[in-house]
Order: sequence, then C-alpha cells, then structure tokens
Amino acid sequence: MQISDHWPCNISISIIIPKGQIFHFENFYLQQTNFSQVAQKGWFDPTNQSDKEKIITTKCKNLRKVLREW
Repeated sequence: MQISDHWPCNISISIIIPKGQIFHFENFYLQQTNFSQVAQKGWFDPTNQSDKEKIITTKCKNLRKVLREW
C-alpha cells in the first residue's frame, strides 16, 4: 500500500472587493473661519519620511485625516 504525500487544498476566491470611503473636498470648507488652521495642522504635521514622494503622499493623507475629523 502506498501513502500519498499530497494534502488536499481548498481555495476560496471572492469577487467582492471592498471599497474605501472616498474623501470629497467641499467648497464650503473654504468659507469656514477655522478651515485654514485645520488645513495647516494637517499639512505641517511631521511625516517621518525621507523620500520626497512619500512626504507629499503622507502630507495629503494627514490633511485628509484632519479634514474628515473636522
């Protein structure tokens, strides 16, 4: 009698791709009195990055984060 060294493998593939929440800048933000301070805080938060492309990406993410929380 031979013993197989193979193990069955079950693979499940989902076609559902989760979508993240998209940020939309609203023009009325500019009319709010504290918008400039909030935006500057998000833009000038430290990035801890040295690569210029990563710096700008991190700054945009920081800005998006503070505007969502605002």
